[in-house]
Amino acid sequence: MPQLQQYPEAIAPLYTLLDTTAGITHVRINRAARSLIIGYQPQTITDRQIAASIAQFCQSLSPEPTTCAIPGSPRVAPALTNSSAANGLITLVGDALDSLWLPVLAASLGGLSRVPRLAMLHQVARLVLVVTALPIAQRAVQSVVQQRRLNIDCLDFLALSLSMAQGKVITPAMVIVLHELGDTIREQTARSTEVRTADLMDAIGHFAWVKRDKDQPPEQVPSDRVQIGDTVVVYPGEQIPVDGTVLRGEATIDQQGLTGEAMPVVRGSGTGVLASTLVRSGKLEICAERVGAQTRAAVSIELLKKAPVHDTRMANYAEAIADRLILPSLLLAALILITTRDPARAAAILTLDFVTGIRVSMPTAFLGALNHTTRHGILVRSGRTLEQLAEVDTIVFDKTGTLTQGLITVAKIEVVNGSLSEERLLQLAAAAEQRLTHPVAEAIVDCAQQRGLTIPTRSQWSYEVGLGVTAEVEGQEVWVGSARFLEQSGVDWGHVFGDWPQNKNNHGADSQSRGQEIYVACDRQFQGVLHYTDPLRAESDRLIHTLQEQYGIEVY
Repeated sequence: MPQLQQYPEAIAPLYTLLDTTAGITHVRINRAARSLIIGYQPQTITDRQIAASIAQFCQSLSPEPTTCAIPGSPRVAPALTNSSAANGLITLVGDALDSLWLPVLAASLGGLSRVPRLAMLHQVARLVLVVTALPIAQRAVQSVVQQRRLNIDCLDFLALSLSMAQGKVITPAMVIVLHELGDTIREQTARSTEVRTADLMDAIGHFAWVKRDKDQPPEQVPSDRVQIGDTVVVYPGEQIPVDGTVLRGEATIDQQGLTGEAMPVVRGSGTGVLASTLVRSGKLEICAERVGAQTRAAVSIELLKKAPVHDTRMANYAEAIADRLILPSLLLAALILITTRDPARAAAILTLDFVTGIRVSMPTAFLGALNHTTRHGILVRSGRTLEQLAEVDTIVFDKTGTLTQGLITVAKIEVVNGSLSEERLLQLAAAAEQRLTHPVAEAIVDCAQQRGLTIPTRSQWSYEVGLGVTAEVEGQEVWVGSARFLEQSGVDWGHVFGDWPQNKNNHGADSQSRGQEIYVACDRQFQGVLHYTDPLRAESDRLIHTLQEQYGIEVY
C-alpha cells in the first residue's frame, strides 16, 4: 500500500477502522515496508469485504493534512502540539526576514566593496543603508515634532548619520540589524498566543458527518455548514464537531483536551457532549444544539483571543531607562566630539544606549519560555503573565493529570479464587483487552507486558461500550469489565466472599489507595479484581513542599 508512505497521518484512522470491524482479529501496519497484515475470521467477514473497505478508505483520502474524509478518521486534537511552536518560529523568521533583509544586504554589499574590483558596490551599499534608515528617521522626527520628546530612535538616527558621514556601512547596518531583531522578537512575544489560539480552531474539526434522512447514509459537510437541529454522526477516532445531546448510541469519550480530565467518560442516549472531545470507541448520533462559534470550545478560544496582551514589565523598564539616558548620552557625545574631533567616538557613545542587551535578550527569553510552555500543553497569553507568576500567593491544583501522571496503571491484582494465579488472571484480562483503545485496557496490557507475560491470542470477542469485553481465550470464555457487566452476563459471585460487588468496600481497608476496580470472570465464575489508579507524579510531593516551605505559597 503506497498510501501508507504517502499519507502517514492516515495510518491511525486506518488501524482504528480495521480494528473495530467485526471479524477482524488483529491488524499490523508497517509504514516503512508499506505493508498491511490483517487477521480475520472467514465465517464473520470475507476477504472481499475487507478489500472493499480498504479500497474505499484509499479513495476517500483527503490531501488536506488535518483530516481524512472517511468515517472514523481523527480530527486534529484540541490539545496544543509542537506545530504551534513551529508556526510561531515560522512567523518569527518571516518577520525577521522582512525587517532585516535590507540592513543585511547593505552590510554584505559593504563587505564586498572592500574588494578592489568591487569598490563600486560601496555607493550601492550606502544607498541601501539610507533606505533602511528611513523608518528610524521618521520615528525620530515624529517623536520630536509630535510628542516633543527625545526617544531612543533619536540616538540611533544621530549615530547612523555620524557613521554614514564617515563613509561607513557595515557598522550602522549591524546596529540596525540588532535593533530590528530585538523589536521583531518583542512583537512576537506579544502576539505568539494568537498563532496558538488559531491552531485551536482545528479542535472543532473541519468536517462533520450529517444525517439528513433516516434511510440515507450520513454525508460529509464542512463544519461551518452544520445547523442547529441537525443529526451529526461521530465515529471512533473522530472529534465531536458540535455541542449537543446524544440521540442514539453509546461511546467512550476523551475530554482531556477540553476539561483536563484524564479518565474517559461514557456518554449514551440523553446525555450531553461537547465539541472538540474525542470519541475513543463507540458511535454516536448527536442532535446539534450549539455549532461553530457557539460551542464551548470556540467560546474558550474567543476569550483567549480577546484577553489583553501587555508588554513585559522588564521590557518597559528597559525602555524607561533608555529614555532617561538619552539626554546624558547626547551631552556626552557632544563633549567627545568637541574635544576629540572624532565622529566615530561620538557615534560610539550614541550607539551604546546601555539597554541594547536587555532589548534583545528579554524578548528572546520570554519567547523561549512561551514556546516551552506550549510544548508542554500550557497556553500562556503573554510574557507579562509569566512575570505576574512572581506575585502569586495561592495555587489550586486539580489533582487529575496535574499532580497525577494522567496515565492509568494497574496498582494491584486480587485473586478471589485459588484456581488461578495473579499472572494467569492478568494474562486472561490482557488477552481480552488487547487492541482496545480504552486507557484501562491499555493499562492492563502494559502491565502484562512489563511483567514479561505472554499474552494469549483471543478468538471471538465482543466489546460493549462503558461495560466491558467478552472474549474466548484458549478455550475459556472470559469477561472483563464492570460489576454491572458481569452481573448482566450471569456471572456467579456467590461462591467467593458472598456478594462481592456489594461487600467489596468491606473487604479491604485500603480500597481507596488501590483505586478503582475492573472485574474478571472465567467461564461465568468470578475470578478476581484488577485495581487501577492514576498514580501521583514522582515530583508532586517535592513540588508542593517546595512551594509551601521555600516560597510561602498556599496550596489547595
